[in-house]
Amino acid sequence: MKEGTTPIAVWVLEREDGLIKIAKEAHWIEFNEDGQGKARHDKPEVGYSCLLGPVGPFFVWQTTAVEEILEETDKTVKFRTKNSTYTLTYKD
Repeated sequence: MKEGTTPIAVWVLEREDGLIKIAKEAHWIEFNEDGQGKARHDKPEVGYSCLLGPVGPFFVWQTTAVEEILEETDKTVKFRTKNSTYTLTYKD
């Protein structure tokens, strides 16, 4: 690292096929019966969607709903959705 620079903590989302997304924030979105976002959470739960962002006024990536949490530590969550398996890691 260059002298005088400050490291930035980021979230890294890796999909089983090699796709990688990086963002400053990661949240878990709970939906209501109509499929509308109802609440934002810091911890994953089955049924929530993982949302990464922001980049300006936009988000970076959103997964489909979590079907199973495979592994969880302080800095990593491995989870399966209907479409894919992801690993979300906090890098500081």
